[in-house]
Amino acid sequence: MNFASFFWVSSLSNLGISIVYAAVGTYSVSVNSVLLAFSAAILLPAAGFLFEKMYLRKRPAVN
Repeated sequence: MNFASFFWVSSLSNLGISIVYAAVGTYSVSVNSVLLAFSAAILLPAAGFLFEKMYLRKRPAVN
């Protein structure tokens, strides 16, 4: 993968992740809940990790 492709893919994925965290943070401030923000900080990466594990388990290995 060349640098330009890598740059755009990583930038767009980071933008999406940032938007989700910003939305959860804004909502947790509006309801005055620090627990919601901490829960999201732990549960969102865990959900991504589990999704990746399930996806890689179904995909055949590339040699």
